[in-house]
Amino acid sequence: ISDKEQKTLEEFLEDGFALEKLDPERLRELLPKRIDAVRDKASLSQRMQVVRDLCLVAGVEQPVAQTENRLLNDIARGLELPGDFVTQCLEVSPELD
Repeated sequence: ISDKEQKTLEEFLEDGFALEKLDPERLRELLPKRIDAVRDKASLSQRMQVVRDLCLVAGVEQPVAQTENRLLNDIARGLELPGDFVTQCLEVSPELD
């Protein structure tokens, strides 16, 4: 994660959340379970907002890396979002809510 992406991500997180303690391998292990939990518990609009926020973080550095794009699309697919949702999110002007 780049410095620009980290700065953007920190705007979404609660005080005291330490990005430097994130373990990428652990996140890869947890991601399928988290996707299932979000799909089961969140509404469609909430799931779309989560992916939009992830796209916002990924999009602070252009172009978005292919691996990031694939991961975003995998997450969107797992959350049962429209196939072009990630592309649409990455094409809009970044703006935090």
